[in-house]
Amino acid sequence: MDKQGKLLIIGFGPGALEQITGRALAAIEESEAVIGYNTYVELIRPLLKHQEVVGTGMTEEVSRAREAVRRAEAGQTIAVISSGDAGVYGMAGLVYEVLMEQGWSPSSGVEVEVIPGISAIQSCASLLGAPVMHDSCTISLSDHLTPWDSIAARVEAAAAADFVIAFYNPRSGRRTRQIEEARSILLRYRAPSTPVGIVRNAYRERQEVIITTLEEMPLQEIGMLSTVIVGNSSTAVYEGLMVTPRGYGRKYNLGADAQALKPHERLRPAAEPWSLAAGQGSGSVGSQPGGGAPADAGKEQAAARAALDFGAAVLARAGIEVSPELGSRRYSGAQMRLLAELAGDDGQLVYSRDGHFLLHSSQAEQAELAARLSASGLYVSLPGDAVRVISCDFCELRKDQGRETAVRLHKLLHGQPVPRELHISVAGCGMACSSAVLEDIGVVYTRGSYELYLGGKKTGRGAHAGTRVRSGMNEDEAVAAVAEVVGQYREHGRPGERFHAYFADKYGDMSRAEVIEQTGRTARSEEENSMNKKSILLVGHGSRVEAGNEELRSFTAGIAAGMPELNIETCFIELAAPSIAGGIERCVTGGATTVYVVPVILFAAGHSKLDIPMAIDEARKRYPGVEFVYGRPVGVQERAVDILLDRITEAAPVQEQAEMQDTQVPAGDTVVLMMGRGGSDPDANSDFYKLSRLLWERTAYKSVESCFIAIAGPSLDEGLERCLALGARKIIVLPYLLFTGVLMQQFTQRVTAFAAAHPEILVELGSSIGSHPLMAKMLKERIGETLGGRAFANCDTCKYRAEAAAHHHHHHHHVDGHGHHHGHHHGHHHEHEGSHGHGHSHEHHRQEPDHQLDRQPAPSVAPATGRRQKSGTAAAETAEAGSPGEL
Repeated sequence: MDKQGKLLIIGFGPGALEQITGRALAAIEESEAVIGYNTYVELIRPLLKHQEVVGTGMTEEVSRAREAVRRAEAGQTIAVISSGDAGVYGMAGLVYEVLMEQGWSPSSGVEVEVIPGISAIQSCASLLGAPVMHDSCTISLSDHLTPWDSIAARVEAAAAADFVIAFYNPRSGRRTRQIEEARSILLRYRAPSTPVGIVRNAYRERQEVIITTLEEMPLQEIGMLSTVIVGNSSTAVYEGLMVTPRGYGRKYNLGADAQALKPHERLRPAAEPWSLAAGQGSGSVGSQPGGGAPADAGKEQAAARAALDFGAAVLARAGIEVSPELGSRRYSGAQMRLLAELAGDDGQLVYSRDGHFLLHSSQAEQAELAARLSASGLYVSLPGDAVRVISCDFCELRKDQGRETAVRLHKLLHGQPVPRELHISVAGCGMACSSAVLEDIGVVYTRGSYELYLGGKKTGRGAHAGTRVRSGMNEDEAVAAVAEVVGQYREHGRPGERFHAYFADKYGDMSRAEVIEQTGRTARSEEENSMNKKSILLVGHGSRVEAGNEELRSFTAGIAAGMPELNIETCFIELAAPSIAGGIERCVTGGATTVYVVPVILFAAGHSKLDIPMAIDEARKRYPGVEFVYGRPVGVQERAVDILLDRITEAAPVQEQAEMQDTQVPAGDTVVLMMGRGGSDPDANSDFYKLSRLLWERTAYKSVESCFIAIAGPSLDEGLERCLALGARKIIVLPYLLFTGVLMQQFTQRVTAFAAAHPEILVELGSSIGSHPLMAKMLKERIGETLGGRAFANCDTCKYRAEAAAHHHHHHHHVDGHGHHHGHHHGHHHEHEGSHGHGHSHEHHRQEPDHQLDRQPAPSVAPATGRRQKSGTAAAETAEAGSPGEL
């Protein structure tokens, strides 16, 4: 009789050999052949002895399943391997589908055994703490096989139901938007502070565990090898661990050895007023034997239901709220055209009774839409539970002082997260035609002073005016009182709790004197702290590709979220708005007396040495009372090498070579080609070569070569030819550019054309640096240096020292100058308090006593020479290069 074949579908866990179950080890030993994705085969290769190995690429799952079935039907014992659990996004379901397609019968066909393994949600949860202790689900964000609409609907349902969610396949080299779309959906239902755990390479080499929040999640590096776990409304972070309570705290005293409820009482409906049995009347919901059940359990249940109802309501009206200047209903023709353009043919513009538009659009992501609308002078509010500040716009008789108060509150509070959307309305006269007294918080300017109304309910059953809790306040007192109330609501309000309910619960039994004391306690200092925050101006390059500008804005927004003690603005050198002058104006009008300017630029070159300092000098003339302190670019750091190593790991074959996805080429036959932007400043070009050398020293590749895409040589084409001359069988091309743009597009096109012309060479493309968490850390350090007046740069080979003095009347200096801070790393350095223009006295500069330098003019330096030399400013170099500047 012929030998009966067998299919062993094995989940071997996260990858570490000690995490593989005993049954999985025995099944691998039992098998005659192992079939799997090449990367997974390599993880268990130490376990393979006599087995034949059949490895395939990432998109060859069907081929693997069919080959396994064919071999089993021929009498072999076949192991089909999956990482994690084979039944969770693994091979088990696909093998069964192939068998079903062939009419397989368990009684007469090949034997099939599915051997479970530790799935990613379990392994990652163990590294994070205990985030999936309560109801949870897994959602794959890969839309290669599942329509995105279906995935989005599942994310929405899980978010509304308050599940802990584990996202599998969150992002790849080509799928970058899905995780951001999922995050946007979650933010409709969950607070920005919701804990998020990100685990990369769980229980493998280069394991990384990060705990962050929904708000700061875009700052973190998320890739193919990551699993993202988003907590629910009760998940907390303690000592660097995510913990989701099961609910024991509702019924038990976790700090006591003896419990009030006896064991025989604990399962009674009366002790569980939230249970189905209690709701059906099988017990007394109100009674609490032994005092074990908390008194507000029913309120918690109602609040949870209210939160879900509210989530559905938000979804129904989700969009971007757009309004003109605060206290106005006037839109310009250009603004109306922009709104129509962004809505598109399939979008909608819904006009509200407040004179605002609600924009529903599928033209772009919300962040991109918001950026374009803000740039046109419109006020933008994203959907979610946040503070909304509005002002009366009923007539032209509103008092200017009332409008100024609204602007002040808008700057201080608008957009801050709160338990439920909160409306603050400011009326400029006692008529209060805008119905400010009916809003959650109403501020009315009348007879020379301000009145404060709290807890109004504008619509619905039981609508009522707010309670006047204070009067006779000046503007400072009114702003302070509102800020105090919002702060208390943010801290003590339950998720989804409407402000009028919170107000009735907190202030309902207080005397008027007690309310005045509560609302006037600390808010003045809170506003003063906000106004006294140090102002940071982050300066990026700018690109004609708006997606690149938006990547920078998103990156700097993440930086700002992580440094709430600072006021952080973003601007661009060219090609995008606001300009440096516009960014400085924002800082100054916001009250800054010192502006700390930090370039978001990789290397020190013309932009950081000339263009930005020139803009600062112009600003000094315009704002003589404002001090400017100038920082330095990112420069050469070991962490930049770590970023490049990550980009190498994520590099993927060009599209034309997809079938070569898992071709195994040893490191000795692989050359890494780093591509920089290129310029005529020898400092920047040499720093780039230094970085590529550091990368080579940390890898086993045959070589790490360098090239440039503009101005400098060797060019990208020459670099690729150099790799061929070195005998490379595989070339990994890494762009060392911050964000996407025209240069990234040119880079991809040229490398793709090269790969098509050399099909015998495996060519892999890396991605731009983007919002890598290490880049965020490096920029934060540069901000810290600038705040401390410590900004150094290398001037030994800088061609701009003489050129700037000759052509722009700026001292490119050792002790004073136009703000280009120089320090020497060869035994002596000096620090600057700030960056001061030509003609300022030297008393502003701080020097270490034992590092005084002679104040002699810098020796003349001949301009740099070379076959690709260009002259003029860095912005002019960009134009001469024939392509726009790259972020």
